[in-house]
Amino acid sequence: MMAFGTDIGIAFAVRIILLFLALCFLVAVRATKLSQVAVAACFAAALLSLGWSGHAAAGEGGIGLLHRLNNGAHLIAAGLWLGAIICFVDLTVKLHRRPDREQALALLSQIHAFAPLGVGLVAVVAITGLINSQLIFGIQNSLVVLSTPYGLMLAAKLILVGGMVAFGANNAAIGRRFATSGEPSENSVHDVLARLRLSLGGELCLAVGVLGLVAVLGLASPGML
Repeated sequence: MMAFGTDIGIAFAVRIILLFLALCFLVAVRATKLSQVAVAACFAAALLSLGWSGHAAAGEGGIGLLHRLNNGAHLIAAGLWLGAIICFVDLTVKLHRRPDREQALALLSQIHAFAPLGVGLVAVVAITGLINSQLIFGIQNSLVVLSTPYGLMLAAKLILVGGMVAFGANNAAIGRRFATSGEPSENSVHDVLARLRLSLGGELCLAVGVLGLVAVLGLASPGML
């Protein structure tokens, strides 16, 4: 009855099916561009389905649908941001274990090229986050909410996200300096990768903290005492 008689249950069942399909594409299908698009679409739809639970599920009618879709856009943008961090961390660790100058230069170029998209993702996260806040408790009530455990956790989340933005800006600056520095030497490439690895690691640690806070915030009430 819970699985098929409620919106939350149906959303959960749909999410499990989407995740299973994505896993099948990852395991059984060759890594073609089409299969990668299919996997990304399944994961994006699974994230979107989370809007039918938590705070976004409380609204009804058009406002409720807006909240769910806005929450989905927030999660998808945040997921792309986190996915990019994990990808770059993985690449820098592999280069640390098996240094290769050409691959290192390619990675630094990718970091530089990713910067505009990264700025766009951060902007989407910020805008949709503000809309979520307005729909959950009303931004005009922020000072009152900050006096509650929910508000304190939300403030902690914003501080961590601010730290992630700072690390991301540092990553972009490293890539930009590399792109404008001409032909770097072997030692300079090694030093740049070391700084980049440290910065990406810090950003990933903060992201884990954000995910933990979001897991709790999704079950908490802004008016809780």
